[in-house]
Amino acid sequence: MSSPITILYFIIVILLQSLFMVNLFVGVVLATYEKEIEKQSNNTYLTTLESEYIDSCIKCYRIKPEKVFSSPNILRRICYSITEH
Repeated sequence: MSSPITILYFIIVILLQSLFMVNLFVGVVLATYEKEIEKQSNNTYLTTLESEYIDSCIKCYRIKPEKVFSSPNILRRICYSITEH
């Protein structure tokens, strides 16, 4: 009555369904973990204005200074220093 093709079909279906369920479970666990980490990293007692201020301070500290112009050509350096100073 049961042919090998139907047995193979149901085995493949059961394996795919179990992999799908494990994938869903892992996704929920990771999403919950990320939410908890975010709650712990941000101080929950700060107002939105205070947290925005802290974020802007962090951005200001990360700003790098601009590069200074330097050229191997001496005429360019003289022209640049005359126009900039």
